[in-house]
Amino acid sequence: MKIKRIKSSFKTYPGKPIPLGATVYEHGVQFSIFSRHATSITLQLFDKSKDKDS
Repeated sequence: MKIKRIKSSFKTYPGKPIPLGATVYEHGVQFSIFSRHATSITLQLFDKSKDKDS
């Protein structure tokens, strides 16, 4: 599996494969996703305070 690094303001660390889904920890959130046939996955994060309709 190839890991794609994207420059962002988020600090990222290797996680664990389970539990699946989003898991909140004291210092962050772990996202774990499984797909038998996926070639890529996109995780989109939104800032609710900046995502308001005008």
